Amino acid sequence: MQLLKYFIRKRVCPEIKKAFNFEVTRFEGFTILNYDAETGGYFRPHRDNAKEGTAYRRFAMTINLNVGEYEGGCLRFPEYGSELYESETGSAMIFSASLLHEVTDLIKGKRFALLSFFYGEEEVALIEEYNRRVKELERQVPAMKQ
Repeated sequence: MQLLKYFIRKRVCPEIKKAFNFEVTRFEGFTILNYDAETGGYFRPHRDNAKEGTAYRRFAMTINLNVGEYEGGCLRFPEYGSELYESETGSAMIFSASLLHEVTDLIKGKRFALLSFFYGEEEVALIEEYNRRVKELERQVPAMKQ
Protein backbone atom coordinates (compact mmCIF):
# COMPACT_ATOMS: atom_id res chain seq x y z
CA MET A 1 0.00 0.00 0.00
CA GLN A 2 2.89 2.37 0.72
CA LEU A 3 4.18 1.91 -2.82
CA LEU A 4 0.75 2.78 -4.23
CA LYS A 5 0.60 5.92 -2.08
CA TYR A 6 4.07 6.87 -3.31
CA PHE A 7 3.04 6.54 -6.96
CA ILE A 8 -0.16 8.53 -6.36
CA ARG A 9 1.86 11.38 -4.83
CA LYS A 10 4.55 11.18 -7.50
CA ARG A 11 2.40 10.70 -10.62
CA VAL A 12 -1.23 11.63 -9.98
CA CYS A 13 -1.02 14.68 -7.70
CA PRO A 14 1.28 16.64 -10.07
CA GLU A 15 -1.14 15.96 -12.94
CA ILE A 16 -4.04 17.35 -10.89
CA LYS A 17 -1.95 20.45 -10.18
CA LYS A 18 -1.12 20.83 -13.87
CA ALA A 19 -4.66 20.23 -15.18
CA PHE A 20 -6.75 21.92 -12.49
CA ASN A 21 -4.31 24.25 -10.67
CA PHE A 22 -5.20 22.54 -7.40
CA GLU A 23 -2.63 21.50 -4.81
CA VAL A 24 -3.54 18.04 -3.51
CA THR A 25 -2.05 17.56 -0.07
CA ARG A 26 -4.19 14.67 1.16
CA PHE A 27 -6.23 11.77 -0.09
CA GLU A 28 -8.53 9.20 1.43
CA GLY A 29 -7.55 5.61 1.96
CA PHE A 30 -8.18 3.25 -0.91
CA THR A 31 -11.43 1.39 -1.49
CA ILE A 32 -11.76 -1.55 -3.85
CA LEU A 33 -15.21 -1.93 -5.38
CA ASN A 34 -16.50 -5.18 -6.83
CA TYR A 35 -19.26 -4.83 -9.40
CA ASP A 36 -20.87 -8.18 -10.22
CA ALA A 37 -23.23 -8.64 -13.19
CA GLU A 38 -25.15 -11.38 -11.34
CA THR A 39 -25.97 -9.21 -8.33
CA GLY A 40 -26.60 -5.86 -10.04
CA GLY A 41 -23.24 -4.40 -10.98
CA TYR A 42 -23.80 -0.67 -11.38
CA PHE A 43 -23.63 2.62 -9.48
CA ARG A 44 -26.53 4.97 -10.13
CA PRO A 45 -25.91 8.70 -10.84
CA HIS A 46 -24.39 10.50 -7.87
CA ARG A 47 -21.89 13.15 -6.81
CA ASP A 48 -19.00 12.18 -4.58
CA ASN A 49 -19.14 15.31 -2.42
CA ALA A 50 -22.88 16.00 -2.18
CA LYS A 51 -23.31 14.99 1.46
CA GLU A 52 -22.08 16.88 4.49
CA GLY A 53 -19.66 14.09 5.42
CA THR A 54 -18.06 14.10 1.95
CA ALA A 55 -18.17 17.83 1.12
CA TYR A 56 -14.38 18.12 1.49
CA ARG A 57 -13.69 15.89 -1.54
CA ARG A 58 -12.41 17.83 -4.54
CA PHE A 59 -11.39 15.11 -6.98
CA ALA A 60 -12.25 11.45 -7.43
CA MET A 61 -9.92 8.79 -8.80
CA THR A 62 -10.93 5.43 -10.19
CA ILE A 63 -8.46 2.84 -11.42
CA ASN A 64 -9.83 -0.12 -13.36
CA LEU A 65 -8.16 -3.30 -12.15
CA ASN A 66 -9.38 -5.88 -14.67
CA VAL A 67 -10.49 -4.46 -18.04
CA GLY A 68 -11.39 -7.20 -20.50
CA GLU A 69 -12.84 -9.53 -17.86
CA TYR A 70 -16.32 -7.98 -17.96
CA GLU A 71 -18.79 -6.25 -20.28
CA GLY A 72 -20.49 -2.94 -19.50
CA GLY A 73 -19.66 -1.14 -16.29
CA CYS A 74 -18.45 2.05 -17.97
CA LEU A 75 -18.15 5.47 -16.38
CA ARG A 76 -20.60 8.06 -17.71
CA PHE A 77 -21.24 11.73 -16.91
CA PRO A 78 -24.96 12.07 -17.81
CA GLU A 79 -25.07 15.87 -17.57
CA TYR A 80 -22.52 16.03 -20.39
CA GLY A 81 -23.90 13.47 -22.82
CA SER A 82 -23.98 9.73 -23.29
CA GLU A 83 -20.24 9.15 -23.84
CA LEU A 84 -18.94 6.05 -22.03
CA TYR A 85 -15.45 5.99 -20.50
CA GLU A 86 -13.29 3.00 -19.71
CA SER A 87 -9.59 3.28 -19.00
CA GLU A 88 -7.01 0.57 -19.47
CA THR A 89 -6.19 -1.72 -16.56
CA GLY A 90 -4.04 0.22 -14.11
CA SER A 91 -4.82 3.64 -15.61
CA ALA A 92 -6.38 6.32 -13.45
CA MET A 93 -9.35 8.47 -14.34
CA ILE A 94 -9.51 11.69 -12.32
CA PHE A 95 -12.53 14.00 -12.26
CA SER A 96 -14.17 16.63 -10.08
CA ALA A 97 -16.04 15.07 -7.18
CA SER A 98 -18.85 17.54 -7.97
CA LEU A 99 -19.61 15.98 -11.35
CA LEU A 100 -22.70 13.80 -11.58
CA HIS A 101 -21.51 10.38 -12.72
CA GLU A 102 -22.50 6.74 -12.77
CA VAL A 103 -21.19 3.28 -13.56
CA THR A 104 -23.43 1.69 -16.19
CA ASP A 105 -24.95 -1.77 -15.79
CA LEU A 106 -22.47 -4.60 -15.88
CA ILE A 107 -23.69 -7.08 -18.49
CA LYS A 108 -21.26 -9.90 -17.87
CA GLY A 109 -18.49 -10.77 -15.41
CA LYS A 110 -17.05 -8.91 -12.44
CA ARG A 111 -15.41 -5.49 -12.49
CA PHE A 112 -12.93 -4.38 -9.86
CA ALA A 113 -11.96 -0.74 -9.34
CA LEU A 114 -9.74 1.03 -6.84
CA LEU A 115 -11.09 4.39 -5.64
CA SER A 116 -9.77 7.32 -3.68
CA PHE A 117 -10.64 10.98 -3.23
CA PHE A 118 -8.30 13.97 -3.14
CA TYR A 119 -8.43 17.23 -1.22
CA GLY A 120 -6.21 20.01 0.12
CA GLU A 121 -5.44 21.83 3.35
CA GLU A 122 -8.46 24.14 3.12
CA GLU A 123 -10.78 21.13 3.10
CA VAL A 124 -9.34 19.80 6.38
CA ALA A 125 -11.41 22.43 8.23
CA LEU A 126 -14.58 20.96 6.68
CA ILE A 127 -13.66 17.50 7.96
CA GLU A 128 -12.88 18.81 11.45
CA GLU A 129 -16.16 20.75 11.63
CA TYR A 130 -18.15 17.74 10.44
CA ASN A 131 -16.46 15.46 13.01
CA ARG A 132 -17.10 18.01 15.77
CA ARG A 133 -20.81 18.14 14.86
CA VAL A 134 -21.10 14.34 14.74
CA LYS A 135 -19.53 14.04 18.20
CA GLU A 136 -21.89 16.69 19.54
CA LEU A 137 -24.89 14.80 18.15
CA GLU A 138 -23.60 11.54 19.62
CA ARG A 139 -23.42 13.21 23.03
CA GLN A 140 -26.98 14.49 22.67
CA VAL A 141 -28.51 11.15 21.62
CA PRO A 142 -28.04 9.36 24.99
CA ALA A 143 -29.52 12.38 26.76
CA MET A 144 -32.58 12.25 24.49
CA LYS A 145 -33.21 8.56 25.29
CA GLN A 146 -33.60 9.26 29.02
